[in-house]
Amino acid sequence: MEIKITANPTATDLVDAVARLNAEYPLTNPLLERGRAGTLTVAHLRALVAGEIRLHPPEMGTYGVLIGRFPFVPAAPYFGKLASMVYGATPRLMHCAAELGLDDDEIDARTVGLPNYAYNGVMSWLGQYGSTSAAALAALVDIEIYYRDTFELLDLIRARGLDAPKPFMDYYANGEPGQWEDGALEVIQHGLDSGDNPRDTVHAGRLMAECIEQFWIGVDANAR
Repeated sequence: MEIKITANPTATDLVDAVARLNAEYPLTNPLLERGRAGTLTVAHLRALVAGEIRLHPPEMGTYGVLIGRFPFVPAAPYFGKLASMVYGATPRLMHCAAELGLDDDEIDARTVGLPNYAYNGVMSWLGQYGSTSAAALAALVDIEIYYRDTFELLDLIRARGLDAPKPFMDYYANGEPGQWEDGALEVIQHGLDSGDNPRDTVHAGRLMAECIEQFWIGVDANAR
C-alpha cells in the first residue's frame, strides 16, 4: 500500500490522502453486508453494544494521555472534547445494553477474540507514540467512518423491520460527525506546522480505518 502525499501538504491534503487509500483499498463491514442480505438479527445488535462498551475506557484513557503529552492549544482542548463526548455517551450506551438484556457476563461473552481489541491497541499506540497530527487525524477517521456505518446500519434496520429497542436506535442516531472536522483540521495543521511527519499521520488515519473494520468483524463473530 503506497501512501501518496503532495509536497508541503496541508491538513486537508492528509485527510484526502486517507480517503484515497480507503477508496483504493476498500474496507468491509459484515453487519452492513448482513443488513443488505436480510440476515441481520438482534444478536448482532447485542454484540455491537457489548463491543462498543469495551472500547470506551481505553478511548477515554488515550485522550487523557494525549492531553498530558500535548498540554497546549489546540490539541489539549480538542482531545478533551473528544473524551467528554465518550464519557457522556457511556451511560446512554449502558442503557442500550440493559434494554438488550446484557449484563457484565453477557458483555464479556460477546467481546472475545483479537478483532475486538484491535481498536484498543491502535488507540494505545497513538496515545504513547502518535503525534498531534496523527492522533487528530485518526480520531477524525474514527468518527467519520463509525458514524457513517452506524447510520447506514440504522437505515437497514428500519428497512428490514428488525425489532431494535428505541434506546438503541436513539443512541446510534444521535451523532453529528461534521462538528468535529474543523477542530481536527486545526490540530492536524498545528502539528504539521510544528514538524509532525505527514506520512506517519496518514498511516495513523489508515490504521484507524483498518482497526474499525476489525471491530465490525469481531462484532459479527460474537453475535449469539
